[in-house]
Amino acid sequence: AGEGQRLVCRRMTIAEWAATCSQTRGQRLLGHEGRCFDSALQNGLLATASEDGTARVWDLQHEAQATTTLPCSTSSEVLRVSWAPEIVESVMGAPVLATGGADGVARIWRFGPGGAKLVQSVSHASRDQIYGCEWSASEDDAWLLTAAADEVVLWDVSAGQAKVSYRTSSSGTSEGETVDVFDAQISETTHLVACAVSDGTVRVHDLRGGDVATIRPSNRGKVTAVRWRPSDGARLAAATVSGDVVLYDTRTWRLHAARPKPPTHVPAYGVRWLSESGAAQDDDVLLSWSNDGTLDFWHAQTHADPIALRLRGSEENGEDTGSADVRLDFPLFHCSLARNPASSTLVAVGGDGGHDFRPDRAVARFDLPHAIALDI
Repeated sequence: AGEGQRLVCRRMTIAEWAATCSQTRGQRLLGHEGRCFDSALQNGLLATASEDGTARVWDLQHEAQATTTLPCSTSSEVLRVSWAPEIVESVMGAPVLATGGADGVARIWRFGPGGAKLVQSVSHASRDQIYGCEWSASEDDAWLLTAAADEVVLWDVSAGQAKVSYRTSSSGTSEGETVDVFDAQISETTHLVACAVSDGTVRVHDLRGGDVATIRPSNRGKVTAVRWRPSDGARLAAATVSGDVVLYDTRTWRLHAARPKPPTHVPAYGVRWLSESGAAQDDDVLLSWSNDGTLDFWHAQTHADPIALRLRGSEENGEDTGSADVRLDFPLFHCSLARNPASSTLVAVGGDGGHDFRPDRAVARFDLPHAIALDI
């Protein structure tokens, strides 16, 4: 709101808000020639990572939605994208994007008036696939966190050197068996790193030295994603391939809440807090997404069933009524949310593999009503 104006929001329940969102008409963003694994939204710019070896940047602020294609690799998938925080953008004088590839290289791109320019790259010695790639910032500095195989590295990007590096040891696996870190995030309030690990555990490490906790969200599969509550780091959410989405109290490392699981054990590929993007003020509302194209919103302080958000535009009875309607009925690998002046933009990416891939089922964009004040 401008100076002298009050921002007035009608309180509504999560179910009421989801029902309003379900009437939203979506838009397909075409261009990728393979599934998309990650997305990042910042200041009207959308970045997507694809198995076609490219990352794309879409300008969502203009109708033409001009795109920039980053030729990250001619032979490897691009697995992760992450926009740099404001402190990096102010130093570089332009938006900065990090991409993580299956070739073990994290590339740093600057988006100036002349287009995108590769300004730095850092590599894991193993050259294994980078599954974790995310920026972290303090008041006067910023770092890039990457994870490849069992190695986690915090990079001083300006120097192109590792600031902190450690490995996640296997837990309950056979001797000599390796593990992979599928996701990693720093809590900027506690300086702890949480890792989603292929052996079904979440590992928490203190960057100042030493392991803090090992927790097991599920007995039936890999952990796919982790997310700290942004306001205080007092809660840690995790998603698993068995469909579990759980929440831990980081003061005791005990289970705080769990999303009621679908009976079919559909893999859950990600989770995030709505307050991360300013889409909601409530610190306890989460969004998770799954292999069947379902988006679930749920409140961490209640054991009520999650509210499934079916973003299908005006499609009814399984019939496609036009190109403006978007049906989220493909595997969702990542979702991004960003608050705009008039709405909140949600982008969902994924797709079917192999011969079943369709370019119109890889990136979808929706403008949702604000959910600033939500009741259980």
